[in-house]
Amino acid sequence: MENISSVSDILVLEELVLSESSTYPVFFTLLFVYIALLISNIGVVVIIITERSLHQPMYLLFCNLSVNDILGNTILLPHLLSDMVSKNRFISYNACVTQVFCAHTFGSASHTILIIMAIDRYVAICNPLRYSAIMTAKAVVILSVAAWAVSVVLVGVLVSLSVRLSRCTSLLQNFYCDNASLFKLSCEDVSINNIYGLFYTVVLCSSSMGCVAVTYIRIAIICKTKKNAELNSKAIQTCASHLVLYLIMLLTGFIGIIMHRFPGQRFLRKLVAVLFHVVPAHLNPIIYGLQTKHLRLRILQIFLSHPHIQRKQRLLWDQRQQRLLWDLRQHRLLWDQRQRRLLWDQRRLLWDLRQRRLLWDQRRLLWDQRQQRLLWDQRKRRLLWNQRQRRLLWDQRRLLWDLRQRRLLWDLRQRRLLWDQRRLLWDQRQQRLLWDQRKRRLLWDQRLLKLVKTDEARTMSTTPDAVYWLSGTSWRWVEPHITCAIEGVFLRDRRCTDRA
Repeated sequence: MENISSVSDILVLEELVLSESSTYPVFFTLLFVYIALLISNIGVVVIIITERSLHQPMYLLFCNLSVNDILGNTILLPHLLSDMVSKNRFISYNACVTQVFCAHTFGSASHTILIIMAIDRYVAICNPLRYSAIMTAKAVVILSVAAWAVSVVLVGVLVSLSVRLSRCTSLLQNFYCDNASLFKLSCEDVSINNIYGLFYTVVLCSSSMGCVAVTYIRIAIICKTKKNAELNSKAIQTCASHLVLYLIMLLTGFIGIIMHRFPGQRFLRKLVAVLFHVVPAHLNPIIYGLQTKHLRLRILQIFLSHPHIQRKQRLLWDQRQQRLLWDLRQHRLLWDQRQRRLLWDQRRLLWDLRQRRLLWDQRRLLWDQRQQRLLWDQRKRRLLWNQRQRRLLWDQRRLLWDLRQRRLLWDLRQRRLLWDQRRLLWDQRQQRLLWDQRKRRLLWDQRLLKLVKTDEARTMSTTPDAVYWLSGTSWRWVEPHITCAIEGVFLRDRRCTDRA
């Protein structure tokens, strides 16, 4: 056991599995990447610290992100480059623990710093009037210290749980030291390490994802409800870069964690680990430098203030001035030519205008003469028209008078005809009435004779004298007998006989 502990103070890292032909290209590529990373991040930090106009909460928080990127890549890339050149893959245990602590602090601080940056963006967009009162220098310091403190505490507990384990091997299963490779050196029960590692990952990722999601959803809701073009452009400009960086870091981190569950995919795991450290660290200064107007202008001023660049600018300026002078001369010549052409065109226009005016005057005279003639003709026509109208009116009146006279005569004739027709009808009716009366009398006389004949034949003898009496009797004498006969009591009722 003592032999194992003495040997395990020096750990053996896993090699990158690179061919001899590709070793130096990869080495110089990583060296260039590391130098560019240091220059960009250190340059941004120096600019923000030295420039007073950039002493704002957003830029101070961005300094934390640049410092974190420098720390995370410095702990990994120099040692990796030295191993590639010297083929020495040994590392001491204490150096490995330090590398584990710094690497995981880099990952944790990336999440916590992006959380406080999301809070800063939320306050700046949703409460712009209270931004200076909320995000003071003291608040920024407190948030920054809290972000680093939370990362250090979480990673300290994570590393201490791995350090307490005894080691039974000295071969690390990764090309750099991380917590998973460190506690895999032990043959003891590592369930506590797995549980805490899972708790650490879930708490860190869920808190960062939840905070970023809530803040950006609130920002989107406020931009949609207010419908302010300036607010929307500001939100897109400041939040899009932050969101892109967060998604890149989250994606590479998740892939690196998942790759530990697949030991067969060693090359992919190593590539993802390098990308997790390098890609966000390069994109942070580029995206924030390009998106932030004040920082971009300051970088351009510093870059352009170099003497060699100033000389080139002066040469370019002289060339531009000469070109401008040449262009001015050419423009003057062209201007003179245009002025001459314009003068000539103006003279021609004046001549044309005069000619047109003369023609116009002649046409107006002709037009006036024609108008006078037309007016005279119209007057004559009106006089003739009035005479014709008067004649027509007189003729119409005469026709109306004749029509009225004819209508009156016609009405008289019609009335006379109607009167004659009525008289004729009246005469015809009177004649018909008389004729009907005569007919009725004849019928009546016939009926009386029949009645008298039948009744008197029974009571009286049928002598020639009686018949004669009946035939020669006057109507006045017979009338009472007729009424009695009608009543059915002819010559039987005494009243009738007495009346007779």
